[in-house]
Amino acid sequence: MAGHPSKCAFRLVIPDAFTEIHWSGDPG
Repeated sequence: MAGHPSKCAFRLVIPDAFTEIHWSGDPG
């Protein structure tokens, strides 16, 4: 979750796998 606070919020509502794809440029 480096530099993307919204990612944390998204992870609460969408699957982790989709999160990794959606934020492909962000590790975690």
